[in-house]
Amino acid sequence: MHQNTVNIKPMHGGLDFYFAGKQGARKLVDFLLLVVPCRYQTAQELISMDIHSNIANYKTTFSVELVPICKDNVVCISKKLARSLGSISQLCVVFRVTRSVHLIDPLSLQEDLEEDDSYRQNVNIFKDSTKTPVDLDDIEDEHLPQISLQEMLDDMKLVDPTGGDGAEMIE
Repeated sequence: MHQNTVNIKPMHGGLDFYFAGKQGARKLVDFLLLVVPCRYQTAQELISMDIHSNIANYKTTFSVELVPICKDNVVCISKKLARSLGSISQLCVVFRVTRSVHLIDPLSLQEDLEEDDSYRQNVNIFKDSTKTPVDLDDIEDEHLPQISLQEMLDDMKLVDPTGGDGAEMIE
């Protein structure tokens, strides 16, 4: 795929890939559709047209929007979406991102997967780099008693670098 790329430019909010032909761009879009949750739009712009030979040159643009969710993000889903996913809590942790988004409820450890595009409108993602979800220090010592994942999630809290409680992240 990258052999067909003419240029790659970083732009605000993403990358622009330039291809000599439409097929190379189409292959990249098809690949992205297979591996990550995304959607795309296509636009064509007339560059030139020769009316004598009836030949037109178009510039084709594929705009791909990747889901802005990564593994281990804390997300807040709407009440309606939480009910449709089996009455899980509204505050969830992203467990895995493949072609679908896999969420885990930290209270019940119930895993759900969301394939519908509607989650894009019903999910708030905590992406503020100054405030991150953390849990207690992870200490590995074979002499200490083992703690279950449920107990670890019970002790998980949201904090910011100044030591605040992170309550404003949920609002």
